[in-house]
Amino acid sequence: MFHLYSPASPGASKASVTTGRLDIYVDGTSGNDSNNGLTAATPKATLQAGFSLIPPIVRDQVVVHLAGTITMTQDVYLQSIIVHEGDDVSSTTDAAAIYVDGGSDLTTVAGPFTSTSASKTSIVDNTQTWTPDQYFGYWVRITSGALSGQVRSIQKHDATTITPVKNFTADPDSGGAVTFDIVRPATKITASSTTRTIRIYPVGGGVGRVLFQRFFIDGTAIFDVRNPASSQFQMAAVIGDGTVNGQFGFFNFGGIFFQNGHVDPDTYAQDLTSATSRAVAVAQINNSSSIRFVNGTTYSGSGILARRIEFYSFRGTTTLFTHGSRVKAATGATTPIVEIRDVVSGNLGSSNFANTSGYAVATIDCSGCSGTNAGLLIANNSTLRCDNITINDSPSHAIRVDEARLYIQNGASVVGTGNTGAGLYAYANGMVDVTGTPTLTGTVGDVSLDGTTQAVTWANLAAGGNDQASATEFSFVRKV
Repeated sequence: MFHLYSPASPGASKASVTTGRLDIYVDGTSGNDSNNGLTAATPKATLQAGFSLIPPIVRDQVVVHLAGTITMTQDVYLQSIIVHEGDDVSSTTDAAAIYVDGGSDLTTVAGPFTSTSASKTSIVDNTQTWTPDQYFGYWVRITSGALSGQVRSIQKHDATTITPVKNFTADPDSGGAVTFDIVRPATKITASSTTRTIRIYPVGGGVGRVLFQRFFIDGTAIFDVRNPASSQFQMAAVIGDGTVNGQFGFFNFGGIFFQNGHVDPDTYAQDLTSATSRAVAVAQINNSSSIRFVNGTTYSGSGILARRIEFYSFRGTTTLFTHGSRVKAATGATTPIVEIRDVVSGNLGSSNFANTSGYAVATIDCSGCSGTNAGLLIANNSTLRCDNITINDSPSHAIRVDEARLYIQNGASVVGTGNTGAGLYAYANGMVDVTGTPTLTGTVGDVSLDGTTQAVTWANLAAGGNDQASATEFSFVRKV
């Protein structure tokens, strides 16, 4: 786990406050903890040794440069550090922040391949026989042609066709066939047997950023963030292939921001527009793991790929599921695949579930899982708004609203098929307001109030005069 604290490593000396930019280097392949860790030629070998060089008061930019394969043999702590509230993180000259950055190098996972066709929204090699979604969450990189160097997170793929989360800027093979490969960040953090955790516990002072970006984490390594109530904790371009359930956990947070473009550690500019760095914030790709958010006030999930997501007990959230996000259930997993309990949106003027122009459709894909709960469970006094979502192949209902309230806006974009159950099940004290005409459905039908029969079709509800209520369940679904 990562905690924002660390005792000084052997022989290290550390100031109590930064007096200018501080660069720290950790290389798990070529480093040594007896090095001073202050140049690329003299890196530390372990995360703890690198973090121990960070002063307890940060008033400037601190960049921890990661490289190689970093093996965790103990839990790692980054805590009790104040990122000073008086410094402006939007400024390139006065930006108090801690950046933990794996760098721009990439490792090839598979390929090269040659396109047989492509568009802004897909690239195809019809000579392949890929196992569907075997590269889910990794990155596709164009390696020839006019778009050479463009990188995109893989939202989904079948045997021959890859769909990127973010559209390519143009048709990659408009000038003829191009080569491409599957890649991930070259920097890797791992633990091989005993579970090891990176714990991040920032404290004190204001708007300073703590940002982890551009690395691959696997094995039994866990990433744990707690109590960043007065800091902005951010993640960008991270792939997790860990085998421990809950590989990414965020607890008691004030501000968690998932960014779909990394920060340049030299200019501190947020790279949200560059054609070459459009990876989702976090991709949790291992069948055995999940992402958990518990007890928070602000969460912005701009781009997330996962096998399972859990949201528990927080307020003030804006975007939960947008920018091409997708949850692809692990084979044999049990529903719900997205579980939301006691989550109240602070602004129903914006959607918690929405598609984004230029991105793939936000999707919950339940194929291969089992269970009697819904693919998307909204429960325990949650209040949320949904504008756009696709939910397919749930072994039960697509959405279940249980002692909660859901506002479906722009209903025509709430879609999905293959669900064994209803498109929407308003269970005990479930309250649903609908505008437009969704097409989300299942074998039971469109809308159910008892879980076994259709109460009304979306079309009849949209026509007016067909609101539904259950005296048994104290639930309702109505047109607004």
